[in-house]
Amino acid sequence: MRGLPGAVIVLAALSAAGCLGDSQSDTPRPSVEELIERAEGGDAQALFELGNRHADGDGVARDNVLAYMWFGLAAERLTTEEGYEARRMQLRLDPDMFRHQITEAERLARIWKARQAARERDVERR
Repeated sequence: MRGLPGAVIVLAALSAAGCLGDSQSDTPRPSVEELIERAEGGDAQALFELGNRHADGDGVARDNVLAYMWFGLAAERLTTEEGYEARRMQLRLDPDMFRHQITEAERLARIWKARQAARERDVERR
């Protein structure tokens, strides 16, 4: 449950930015909250799915910055082939983004990684 406060912070930020919307699919899928919790637990597939959700506006408001961030994080953690797919997804977003948006996505990814490293250190200390 150590990752839950981080998930709450991310969800609060997403909500404040108006990024959380209604689900657009009848197919049962994990909620964004569940995906964030799984991602905080090290699930690279959850990172990739969060990228898809934000790129498509599936269950959240469409947000290329967050999609780019999630795909980048996924690419670093997935196997070679899956990692290439995550990078391809980033490239698909590239033409629709300004440089400052890509820079912001990269900044958010650095913050995410720093928080993850802190969580992992906390777990190791226990």
